[in-house]
Amino acid sequence: MAVLRHRRLQMLPRPRLFRERQNPLEFFDDVELYTKFRFTREGIFQLCEELNEFLQYSGGNGGSLSVSIQVCLALRFFATGTFQDAVGELIGVAQHTVSRTIHRVIDALLQLLPIYIHPPTVAEMQQSMDLYNEVAGLPNVFACVDGTHVKIISPPEGEVAFVNRKNYFSINAMSVCDAHLRILHCTVNSPGSFHDARIIRESAFYGGMEAGQVKGLVLGDSAYRLRTWPMTPIQAQPTLNKKRITQLMPEQGFLLNTVLGY
Repeated sequence: MAVLRHRRLQMLPRPRLFRERQNPLEFFDDVELYTKFRFTREGIFQLCEELNEFLQYSGGNGGSLSVSIQVCLALRFFATGTFQDAVGELIGVAQHTVSRTIHRVIDALLQLLPIYIHPPTVAEMQQSMDLYNEVAGLPNVFACVDGTHVKIISPPEGEVAFVNRKNYFSINAMSVCDAHLRILHCTVNSPGSFHDARIIRESAFYGGMEAGQVKGLVLGDSAYRLRTWPMTPIQAQPTLNKKRITQLMPEQGFLLNTVLGY
């Protein structure tokens, strides 16, 4: 009975409430901003500047959200994954506004994707190789590769394929980054049950490396097959030099963990 009564109350017309919106950039300090949004103040300002042309409402509607509030709403949701209503309460907007804003920001970010995620230029590759060689003594290495499981709710179809080895639903997202923490490639459409080796084998990055479009070496863990370009830990009776390379690999993999937010 209580459930039915609650549903009836939801169907009744309710007066429209106009909440006082609060811009997080104006009342949170730098530490609180990073804690709540996982971005620095400078990073948020840069995002706002680059997304302005895609998020600015036309027509001068006084009730429209500013670009900075739209960006903060989306970042808060990305950082927490919590209910949209809770995200909206932080800034003073309704749940449906949060939902609409998240989609707007995602669409805007996709417009910038080719600018920031792309195969390295010759100059960028050389810079990355030089840094890897300087820091770890690994010549010709320009990137590292790894996967991370992004937790999701049960999908409507093919749910078995999305159950990973830790027994929860996920997408196994593969990323490749260079020594300067620039993302060179990412694959984000593989179910959680897919092995890392399969994901890279079916990726466009693998095809380009096999075809020799990019000349260099990529660090990866033991989940990946050893070929001419991926360097993986050496398992059987390594020599002194091979032991050194194997010991350095986890340290270099820390770069990718930093990019993925581990």
